[in-house]
Amino acid sequence: MERWSRSRLPLRAVINIIPFNPTPPHACLASLWPRSPLSPLSTQNLNNMKACDFAFVQPIVVPARPHRHHVHSSRPPHCLPKRPMCTRLPATPHMTASDRSTESLPIPFAPQTSDVWELDFYSRPVVGMDGKKLWELIITDTSAAFTHIEAIPNSMVNSRELRKRVQAVIDDAQNPPRVIRFFRTQMFNMINIALSEIDVQVAPSRKTYALFQLLKEREETVYVKMPGFQKSLTSQATVFSGIDLVVIQPLPDALRCESFSFGSFPLGQLEEFFDTANSKDFFGDCCLVDPSVPKDTLVPGLVVFSRRAYPLAAWISGTELAFIRATLERQEIAFECGLNTVYKFAQITDDIQDEARTFQAGKANTAGLHFLAVQTSSDAEEIDGMWLLRET
Repeated sequence: MERWSRSRLPLRAVINIIPFNPTPPHACLASLWPRSPLSPLSTQNLNNMKACDFAFVQPIVVPARPHRHHVHSSRPPHCLPKRPMCTRLPATPHMTASDRSTESLPIPFAPQTSDVWELDFYSRPVVGMDGKKLWELIITDTSAAFTHIEAIPNSMVNSRELRKRVQAVIDDAQNPPRVIRFFRTQMFNMINIALSEIDVQVAPSRKTYALFQLLKEREETVYVKMPGFQKSLTSQATVFSGIDLVVIQPLPDALRCESFSFGSFPLGQLEEFFDTANSKDFFGDCCLVDPSVPKDTLVPGLVVFSRRAYPLAAWISGTELAFIRATLERQEIAFECGLNTVYKFAQITDDIQDEARTFQAGKANTAGLHFLAVQTSSDAEEIDGMWLLRET
Protein backbone atom coordinates (compact mmCIF):
# COMPACT_ATOMS: atom_id res chain seq x y z
CA MET A 1 0.00 0.00 0.00
CA GLU A 2 1.27 3.43 -0.90
CA ARG A 3 2.36 5.51 2.09
CA TRP A 4 1.17 9.09 1.82
CA SER A 5 3.54 11.74 3.04
CA ARG A 6 1.95 14.32 5.32
CA SER A 7 3.61 17.60 6.12
CA ARG A 8 2.33 19.40 9.18
CA LEU A 9 2.09 23.10 8.66
CA PRO A 10 2.88 25.56 11.47
CA LEU A 11 -0.36 27.55 11.25
CA ARG A 12 -1.72 29.15 14.38
CA ALA A 13 -4.85 31.20 14.25
CA VAL A 14 -7.41 33.21 16.12
CA ILE A 15 -10.65 32.39 14.36
CA ASN A 16 -13.89 34.31 14.64
CA ILE A 17 -16.54 31.71 13.98
CA ILE A 18 -19.86 32.52 12.32
CA PRO A 19 -21.77 29.26 11.95
CA PHE A 20 -25.04 28.96 10.09
CA ASN A 21 -26.86 26.84 12.68
CA PRO A 22 -24.61 26.16 15.64
CA THR A 23 -24.65 22.64 17.03
CA PRO A 24 -23.97 21.62 20.63
CA PRO A 25 -20.24 21.63 21.35
CA HIS A 26 -18.37 18.35 21.32
CA ALA A 27 -15.21 17.36 23.12
CA CYS A 28 -13.00 17.91 20.11
CA LEU A 29 -11.67 20.67 17.90
CA ALA A 30 -15.07 20.87 16.23
CA SER A 31 -16.44 22.52 19.35
CA LEU A 32 -14.26 25.50 18.55
CA TRP A 33 -15.75 25.70 15.04
CA PRO A 34 -19.51 25.35 15.75
CA ARG A 35 -21.48 24.89 12.57
CA SER A 36 -23.91 22.50 10.96
CA PRO A 37 -23.79 21.63 7.27
CA LEU A 38 -26.27 23.18 4.91
CA SER A 39 -27.94 21.44 2.02
CA PRO A 40 -25.66 21.35 -1.04
CA LEU A 41 -25.95 24.26 -3.46
CA SER A 42 -28.47 26.05 -1.27
CA THR A 43 -28.31 29.80 -1.78
CA GLN A 44 -31.35 30.24 0.45
CA ASN A 45 -29.52 28.70 3.39
CA LEU A 46 -26.39 30.67 2.62
CA ASN A 47 -28.35 33.89 2.75
CA ASN A 48 -30.14 33.03 5.98
CA MET A 49 -27.15 32.04 8.07
CA LYS A 50 -27.17 32.77 11.80
CA ALA A 51 -24.27 34.13 13.77
CA CYS A 52 -22.98 33.35 17.23
CA ASP A 53 -20.44 34.91 19.53
CA PHE A 54 -16.82 34.82 18.51
CA ALA A 55 -14.94 31.63 19.33
CA PHE A 56 -11.25 32.09 19.91
CA VAL A 57 -9.32 29.05 18.80
CA GLN A 58 -6.17 28.11 20.63
CA PRO A 59 -3.01 27.43 18.57
CA ILE A 60 -3.78 24.60 16.18
CA VAL A 61 -1.88 22.71 13.51
CA VAL A 62 -3.41 22.54 10.04
CA PRO A 63 -1.57 20.03 7.83
CA ALA A 64 -1.68 20.01 4.06
CA ARG A 65 -3.50 17.41 2.02
CA PRO A 66 -1.44 14.23 1.48
CA HIS A 67 0.25 13.94 -1.90
CA ARG A 68 -1.94 11.85 -4.23
CA HIS A 69 -0.49 11.27 -7.67
CA HIS A 70 -3.69 9.87 -9.12
CA VAL A 71 -5.60 12.96 -8.01
CA HIS A 72 -3.06 15.41 -9.37
CA SER A 73 -3.40 14.01 -12.87
CA SER A 74 -7.09 14.88 -12.88
CA ARG A 75 -6.60 18.54 -12.09
CA PRO A 76 -7.60 20.98 -14.80
CA PRO A 77 -4.38 21.95 -16.65
CA HIS A 78 -5.10 25.65 -16.17
CA CYS A 79 -5.29 25.18 -12.39
CA LEU A 80 -2.03 23.33 -11.80
CA PRO A 81 -0.38 25.29 -8.99
CA LYS A 82 3.31 25.94 -8.81
CA ARG A 83 5.20 26.58 -5.59
CA PRO A 84 3.72 29.70 -4.03
CA MET A 85 6.25 32.40 -3.40
CA CYS A 86 5.63 34.55 -0.36
CA THR A 87 8.18 37.29 -0.79
CA ARG A 88 9.02 40.70 0.51
CA LEU A 89 9.00 43.65 -1.79
CA PRO A 90 12.55 44.42 -2.92
CA ALA A 91 13.82 47.90 -3.55
CA THR A 92 13.10 48.48 -7.23
CA PRO A 93 15.68 50.40 -9.26
CA HIS A 94 14.12 53.13 -11.37
CA MET A 95 14.97 54.63 -14.72
CA THR A 96 16.02 58.22 -14.82
CA ALA A 97 14.25 60.78 -16.96
CA SER A 98 16.58 60.10 -19.86
CA ASP A 99 16.33 56.31 -19.73
CA ARG A 100 13.64 55.59 -22.29
CA SER A 101 15.38 52.76 -24.08
CA THR A 102 14.99 49.06 -23.44
CA GLU A 103 16.10 48.21 -19.93
CA SER A 104 15.93 45.08 -17.81
CA LEU A 105 16.21 45.82 -14.13
CA PRO A 106 17.86 43.10 -12.03
CA ILE A 107 16.91 43.27 -8.38
CA PRO A 108 19.70 42.37 -5.94
CA PHE A 109 18.97 39.78 -3.25
CA ALA A 110 15.73 38.90 -5.05
CA PRO A 111 13.93 35.56 -4.67
CA GLN A 112 13.93 32.92 -7.35
CA THR A 113 12.17 34.02 -10.52
CA SER A 114 8.63 32.72 -10.82
CA ASP A 115 7.29 31.14 -14.01
CA VAL A 116 4.14 33.28 -13.69
CA TRP A 117 4.73 36.66 -15.35
CA GLU A 118 2.72 39.89 -15.23
CA LEU A 119 2.55 42.20 -18.25
CA ASP A 120 1.36 45.73 -18.95
CA PHE A 121 1.42 47.48 -22.33
CA TYR A 122 -0.03 50.97 -22.14
CA SER A 123 0.61 54.69 -22.48
CA ARG A 124 2.16 56.68 -19.61
CA PRO A 125 1.55 60.28 -18.45
CA VAL A 126 4.56 61.53 -20.41
CA VAL A 127 4.44 63.37 -23.77
CA GLY A 128 7.50 63.35 -26.02
CA MET A 129 8.93 66.07 -28.26
CA ASP A 130 6.68 64.83 -31.07
CA GLY A 131 3.57 65.48 -28.97
CA LYS A 132 2.80 61.78 -28.56
CA LYS A 133 2.46 59.89 -25.30
CA LEU A 134 5.11 57.50 -24.07
CA TRP A 135 4.19 53.82 -24.41
CA GLU A 136 5.88 51.19 -22.28
CA LEU A 137 6.03 47.43 -22.16
CA ILE A 138 6.52 46.39 -18.53
CA ILE A 139 7.03 42.77 -17.52
CA THR A 140 7.68 41.39 -14.07
CA ASP A 141 7.09 38.09 -12.30
CA THR A 142 4.91 37.33 -9.30
CA SER A 143 7.90 37.36 -6.95
CA ALA A 144 9.28 40.62 -8.40
CA ALA A 145 12.59 38.84 -9.01
CA PHE A 146 13.07 40.61 -12.33
CA THR A 147 11.62 43.60 -14.17
CA HIS A 148 11.78 44.42 -17.87
CA ILE A 149 10.83 47.96 -18.94
CA GLU A 150 10.88 48.94 -22.59
CA ALA A 151 9.74 52.14 -24.30
CA ILE A 152 7.77 51.48 -27.49
CA PRO A 153 7.45 54.05 -30.32
CA ASN A 154 3.85 55.00 -31.08
CA SER A 155 4.25 53.74 -34.63
CA MET A 156 4.94 50.24 -33.27
CA VAL A 157 1.95 49.91 -30.97
CA ASN A 158 0.40 46.77 -32.47
CA SER A 159 0.02 43.09 -31.65
CA ARG A 160 2.76 41.95 -34.04
CA GLU A 161 5.40 44.21 -32.50
CA LEU A 162 4.24 43.34 -28.99
CA ARG A 163 4.52 39.62 -29.71
CA LYS A 164 8.03 40.04 -31.09
CA ARG A 165 9.25 41.98 -28.06
CA VAL A 166 7.66 39.65 -25.52
CA GLN A 167 9.15 36.65 -27.29
CA ALA A 168 12.59 38.29 -27.13
CA VAL A 169 12.26 38.69 -23.36
CA ILE A 170 11.20 35.05 -23.03
CA ASP A 171 14.13 33.86 -25.14
CA ASP A 172 16.56 35.65 -22.83
CA ALA A 173 14.90 34.49 -19.60
CA GLN A 174 16.56 31.90 -17.38
CA ASN A 175 13.13 30.73 -16.23
CA PRO A 176 10.66 31.13 -19.13
CA PRO A 177 7.04 31.83 -18.17
CA ARG A 178 4.36 29.19 -17.92
CA VAL A 179 1.63 31.82 -17.44
CA ILE A 180 1.45 35.50 -18.42
CA ARG A 181 -1.16 37.64 -16.67
CA PHE A 182 -2.43 41.07 -17.73
CA PHE A 183 -5.13 43.28 -16.23
CA ARG A 184 -6.01 46.06 -18.72
CA THR A 185 -9.39 45.57 -20.35
CA GLN A 186 -8.62 48.40 -22.80
CA MET A 187 -5.72 46.38 -24.23
CA PHE A 188 -7.39 42.98 -24.08
CA ASN A 189 -7.63 42.36 -27.83
CA MET A 190 -4.11 43.49 -28.68
CA ILE A 191 -2.42 41.65 -25.81
CA ASN A 192 -4.52 38.52 -26.26
CA ILE A 193 -3.72 38.36 -29.99
CA ALA A 194 -0.02 38.97 -29.37
CA LEU A 195 0.30 36.28 -26.71
CA SER A 196 -1.88 33.74 -28.51
CA GLU A 197 1.03 32.85 -30.80
CA ILE A 198 3.45 32.37 -27.91
CA ASP A 199 3.70 29.04 -26.10
CA VAL A 200 2.34 30.28 -22.75
CA GLN A 201 -0.95 30.22 -20.89
CA VAL A 202 -2.60 33.64 -21.17
CA ALA A 203 -4.53 34.72 -18.06
CA PRO A 204 -6.52 37.97 -18.03
CA SER A 205 -6.37 38.71 -14.33
CA ARG A 206 -6.22 41.30 -11.57
CA LYS A 207 -3.85 39.07 -9.61
CA THR A 208 -1.00 41.18 -10.96
CA TYR A 209 0.09 42.27 -7.48
CA ALA A 210 3.77 42.80 -8.28
CA LEU A 211 2.88 44.74 -11.42
CA PHE A 212 0.48 47.00 -9.53
CA GLN A 213 3.21 47.76 -7.01
CA LEU A 214 5.74 48.51 -9.74
CA LEU A 215 3.35 50.80 -11.62
CA LYS A 216 2.49 52.64 -8.43
CA GLU A 217 6.18 53.23 -7.70
CA ARG A 218 6.85 54.48 -11.22
CA GLU A 219 3.86 56.83 -11.16
CA GLU A 220 5.04 58.31 -7.87
CA THR A 221 8.79 58.53 -8.44
CA VAL A 222 9.71 58.03 -12.11
CA TYR A 223 7.24 59.62 -14.51
CA VAL A 224 7.02 62.84 -12.50
CA LYS A 225 10.75 63.39 -13.14
CA MET A 226 10.57 62.78 -16.87
CA PRO A 227 10.55 65.68 -19.35
CA GLY A 228 7.06 65.96 -20.79
CA PHE A 229 5.27 64.66 -17.70
CA GLN A 230 1.64 65.82 -17.60
CA LYS A 231 -0.24 65.34 -14.36
CA SER A 232 -3.57 65.58 -16.18
CA LEU A 233 -2.77 62.24 -17.84
CA THR A 234 -2.15 60.35 -14.62
CA SER A 235 -5.80 59.39 -14.23
CA GLN A 236 -5.64 57.77 -17.66
CA ALA A 237 -2.51 55.80 -16.80
CA THR A 238 -3.53 54.65 -13.34
CA VAL A 239 -3.49 50.92 -12.76
CA PHE A 240 -7.15 50.96 -11.77
CA SER A 241 -8.44 52.47 -15.00
CA GLY A 242 -8.78 49.02 -16.53
CA ILE A 243 -11.22 47.83 -13.89
CA ASP A 244 -14.72 48.69 -15.05
CA LEU A 245 -18.00 48.64 -13.17
CA VAL A 246 -19.69 45.30 -13.82
CA VAL A 247 -22.87 43.49 -12.91
CA ILE A 248 -22.46 41.04 -10.05
CA GLN A 249 -23.16 37.47 -11.17
CA PRO A 250 -24.65 34.59 -9.18
CA LEU A 251 -22.09 32.18 -7.79
CA PRO A 252 -21.61 29.16 -10.10
CA ASP A 253 -22.71 25.85 -8.62
CA ALA A 254 -19.13 24.56 -8.72
CA LEU A 255 -18.05 27.31 -6.30
CA ARG A 256 -20.73 26.79 -3.67
CA CYS A 257 -20.00 25.58 -0.16
CA GLU A 258 -21.97 24.33 2.84
CA SER A 259 -20.75 26.91 5.35
CA PHE A 260 -18.06 29.49 5.99
CA SER A 261 -16.51 31.55 8.78
CA PHE A 262 -14.61 34.78 9.11
CA GLY A 263 -11.22 34.37 10.74
CA SER A 264 -7.72 35.77 11.11
CA PHE A 265 -4.13 34.51 10.98
CA PRO A 266 -0.91 36.29 12.00
CA LEU A 267 0.94 37.36 8.86
CA GLY A 268 4.12 35.62 9.97
CA GLN A 269 2.29 32.30 10.25
CA LEU A 270 0.83 32.70 6.76
CA GLU A 271 4.27 33.44 5.34
CA GLU A 272 5.66 30.38 7.12
CA PHE A 273 2.85 28.29 5.67
CA PHE A 274 3.67 29.20 2.08
CA ASP A 275 7.42 28.98 2.65
CA THR A 276 7.32 25.46 4.10
CA ALA A 277 4.24 23.78 2.61
CA ASN A 278 4.46 21.44 -0.36
CA SER A 279 2.54 23.23 -3.08
CA LYS A 280 1.57 19.89 -4.65
CA ASP A 281 -0.57 19.13 -1.62
CA PHE A 282 -3.05 21.97 -1.99
CA PHE A 283 -4.38 24.60 -4.38
CA GLY A 284 -3.52 28.25 -3.86
CA ASP A 285 -0.80 30.85 -4.02
CA CYS A 286 0.60 33.83 -2.19
CA CYS A 287 0.64 37.46 -3.23
CA LEU A 288 3.61 39.78 -2.83
CA VAL A 289 3.77 41.01 0.77
CA ASP A 290 4.61 44.59 1.68
CA PRO A 291 7.53 44.49 4.17
CA SER A 292 6.06 47.41 6.10
CA VAL A 293 3.30 45.17 7.46
CA PRO A 294 4.41 43.74 10.85
CA LYS A 295 4.64 39.95 11.10
CA ASP A 296 2.33 39.82 14.10
CA THR A 297 -0.45 41.67 12.27
CA LEU A 298 -3.66 39.64 12.14
CA VAL A 299 -4.66 39.10 8.51
CA PRO A 300 -8.45 38.76 8.10
CA GLY A 301 -9.95 36.13 5.89
CA LEU A 302 -12.64 33.68 4.98
CA VAL A 303 -12.60 29.96 5.83
CA VAL A 304 -14.86 27.95 3.52
CA PHE A 305 -16.13 24.49 4.49
CA SER A 306 -17.36 21.97 1.94
CA ARG A 307 -17.63 18.19 1.69
CA ARG A 308 -16.19 18.62 -1.81
CA ALA A 309 -13.39 20.89 -0.67
CA TYR A 310 -10.76 19.50 -3.04
CA PRO A 311 -12.68 20.06 -6.32
CA LEU A 312 -13.97 23.36 -4.92
CA ALA A 313 -10.39 24.53 -4.35
CA ALA A 314 -9.49 23.40 -7.87
CA TRP A 315 -12.33 25.46 -9.34
CA ILE A 316 -11.36 28.52 -7.32
CA SER A 317 -7.80 28.12 -8.59
CA GLY A 318 -9.09 28.41 -12.14
CA THR A 319 -11.10 31.61 -11.58
CA GLU A 320 -8.07 33.94 -11.12
CA LEU A 321 -9.52 35.12 -7.80
CA ALA A 322 -7.98 38.54 -7.12
CA PHE A 323 -9.61 39.54 -3.84
CA ILE A 324 -12.71 39.21 -1.65
CA ARG A 325 -14.86 42.18 -0.76
CA ALA A 326 -17.57 42.55 1.86
CA THR A 327 -19.77 45.45 0.75
CA LEU A 328 -22.04 46.65 3.52
CA GLU A 329 -23.93 49.01 1.21
CA ARG A 330 -25.00 46.09 -0.98
CA GLN A 331 -25.10 43.65 1.93
CA GLU A 332 -23.06 41.02 0.12
CA ILE A 333 -19.72 39.23 0.06
CA ALA A 334 -18.25 39.15 -3.44
CA PHE A 335 -15.43 37.27 -5.15
CA GLU A 336 -13.56 39.54 -7.60
CA CYS A 337 -12.14 37.34 -10.37
CA GLY A 338 -10.39 37.68 -13.70
CA LEU A 339 -10.48 41.11 -15.36
CA ASN A 340 -13.98 42.21 -14.36
CA THR A 341 -15.93 39.18 -13.17
CA VAL A 342 -17.67 39.55 -9.81
CA TYR A 343 -19.48 36.64 -8.13
CA LYS A 344 -21.87 37.07 -5.23
CA PHE A 345 -20.62 34.61 -2.62
CA ALA A 346 -23.11 35.27 0.18
CA GLN A 347 -25.56 37.76 1.61
CA ILE A 348 -24.54 39.84 4.62
CA THR A 349 -27.40 39.52 7.08
CA ASP A 350 -27.90 41.73 10.11
CA ASP A 351 -26.39 39.00 12.28
CA ILE A 352 -22.96 39.17 10.63
CA GLN A 353 -22.66 42.86 9.76
CA ASP A 354 -20.13 43.41 12.53
CA GLU A 355 -17.99 40.50 11.34
CA ALA A 356 -18.13 41.74 7.74
CA ARG A 357 -17.22 45.25 8.87
CA THR A 358 -14.30 43.85 10.89
CA PHE A 359 -13.14 41.91 7.83
CA GLN A 360 -13.07 45.05 5.68
CA ALA A 361 -11.39 47.10 8.42
CA GLY A 362 -8.78 44.39 8.85
CA LYS A 363 -7.84 44.65 5.19
CA ALA A 364 -7.31 48.39 5.60
CA ASN A 365 -4.88 47.69 8.45
CA THR A 366 -2.86 45.18 6.43
CA ALA A 367 -2.43 47.07 3.13
CA GLY A 368 -5.28 45.05 1.62
CA LEU A 369 -4.02 41.62 2.68
CA HIS A 370 -6.55 38.88 3.39
CA PHE A 371 -6.80 35.12 2.91
CA LEU A 372 -9.16 32.42 1.69
CA ALA A 373 -8.92 28.89 3.08
CA VAL A 374 -10.86 25.81 1.92
CA GLN A 375 -11.39 22.74 4.12
CA THR A 376 -13.83 19.84 4.28
CA SER A 377 -14.91 20.78 7.80
CA SER A 378 -13.85 22.77 10.82
CA ASP A 379 -12.24 19.74 12.43
CA ALA A 380 -10.47 18.54 9.27
CA GLU A 381 -6.76 17.81 9.55
CA GLU A 382 -6.06 18.73 5.94
CA ILE A 383 -6.30 21.96 4.01
CA ASP A 384 -7.31 21.82 0.35
CA GLY A 385 -6.92 25.46 -0.66
CA MET A 386 -5.12 28.51 0.72
CA TRP A 387 -4.75 31.90 -0.95
CA LEU A 388 -3.11 35.03 0.41
CA LEU A 389 -4.79 37.84 -1.52
CA ARG A 390 -4.46 41.61 -1.67
CA GLU A 391 -7.11 44.15 -2.62
CA THR A 392 -5.37 46.79 -4.71
